[in-house]
Amino acid sequence: MTDLYTGHPAFDRVAGEVPELAAVAERHRELLRDAVDAYRLRIGQWVRYLDPEDRALRLAQAERQLAELHIDPVRHADLDLDAYRAVRDGVPMRYVSEHGAFVRPRNAGPPVLVRPGSPEHRLGVVARLAALGQTLEQIQVVAVTATVGVPPVR
Repeated sequence: MTDLYTGHPAFDRVAGEVPELAAVAERHRELLRDAVDAYRLRIGQWVRYLDPEDRALRLAQAERQLAELHIDPVRHADLDLDAYRAVRDGVPMRYVSEHGAFVRPRNAGPPVLVRPGSPEHRLGVVARLAALGQTLEQIQVVAVTATVGVPPVR
């Protein structure tokens, strides 16, 4: 199985245009690396007993699921990096119903808003769980529940 984004033209383009997003995406990928590698090993051991067509289907499905847990340079080009980092780093926030979001005040400038189920929230939770050493299956369950009722990003 291939490493996500290696030599991907969109990632290379975004890395040149928005170095901060590229750096955050790379750090996110590094946090997930151990969990992804262990998951790929488990999937590889499991699919070897399947018929070749079922094996290919399951491997493709696993790669799609992995891609959903990573920062995509095209789909997440407008990712609020401050909000993502706040969730990833476990910064204390409070929920403010008027905003419909978790809020982290700043000393200068507007507060950081993190809407439940937003890409910043989901990806930040994924990165936080990966940093805590959770398995990919545990991360996937939380990623799905963090987006219940939220339309997918297109």
